Amino acid sequence: MQRIDHFFEAQNFLTEAIEDDARFDRELNGNYQIWQEIKQQHRPGFAYMTGDEQGHTLSYSAKLGKAVVVDSCC
Repeated sequence: MQRIDHFFEAQNFLTEAIEDDARFDRELNGNYQIWQEIKQQHRPGFAYMTGDEQGHTLSYSAKLGKAVVVDSCC
């Protein structure tokens, strides 16, 4: 229950989902074209954890018209 209490804290809302110096990794970032769209448009993101060490970052893809995971890592 503690994790859900902190889910929407300000630190989880990111000014940019993908930093300018980030490099694409298919295993962590998924679809290259969507990742590149979000990076180039400097879209905001939302970071959250699904396990003790499993983190994800969501952002909105205008091309797909929905939120997508742009990063998933340990």
